Amino acid sequence: MAISFRIRVRGERTEGVHGVWLPQYWRLQWRDRTGISPAFPRHDYHDDPPVPPRYCQGSLRPKLMLTRIWLICAAAPARVTFPGDEPAPPHALKRAAALAQTLPAGPRVFAAPSRRATQTAAAMGLSATPDIALAEANFGRWAGRDPADVMAEEPQGLAAWISDPATAPHDGDSFVTLHTRMSTWLSVRATEGGLIVAITHAGPMRAAVLFALGAPMSAARHIDLSPLDMTQLSHDGLRWVWKAGAGGFPSL
Repeated sequence: MAISFRIRVRGERTEGVHGVWLPQYWRLQWRDRTGISPAFPRHDYHDDPPVPPRYCQGSLRPKLMLTRIWLICAAAPARVTFPGDEPAPPHALKRAAALAQTLPAGPRVFAAPSRRATQTAAAMGLSATPDIALAEANFGRWAGRDPADVMAEEPQGLAAWISDPATAPHDGDSFVTLHTRMSTWLSVRATEGGLIVAITHAGPMRAAVLFALGAPMSAARHIDLSPLDMTQLSHDGLRWVWKAGAGGFPSL
């Protein structure tokens, strides 16, 4: 003998398949433990509740990877310093030019306003829109100085800067400030979609990866980046995804 019963679920928000929020009131009708009423697609009772048909048809179907952002670390300066506005030497720009062959056609391109970032974009044959949000953190009185000299003169300040993302002993930007700036920039890009190339610096790239992963800002010191490194962040309309080891530009 067949057994029929009805389940009614009420609540302010009920999460369905693919993270789509279902209507406030919705009803599932199960029949004979093998399917549901004709109002919904056939569905096995062991699985999660199905999404109503109007969420699965046409333009309302969830789209994947609407936004792809490639972050490229600007070419290195001639010597190792806390970042200021140093130019990139010619040999570093030659390495940047070699990346041009991996670029797809038609990306939107942004670059930090620093000389190294704009030089890197030009060496890659890119016409970039300057964007202050992609700038490296302001290192205040440490900018342009050798880290060894800063360590000798301000060991406690340097230790505090390394251990606490909220501190800025150099009277510049803290990592918290940089992280807030990059998270805002990424959130705006996620609403625009398409392929985006951004020439930036190590600090903003670390902040972007942490934001995408939802990782604590204290983890920034565990991310190692070198000049001309690239990483990809994708957004599918619901979440950010970081692709580790990305070294080429996919076509749209």
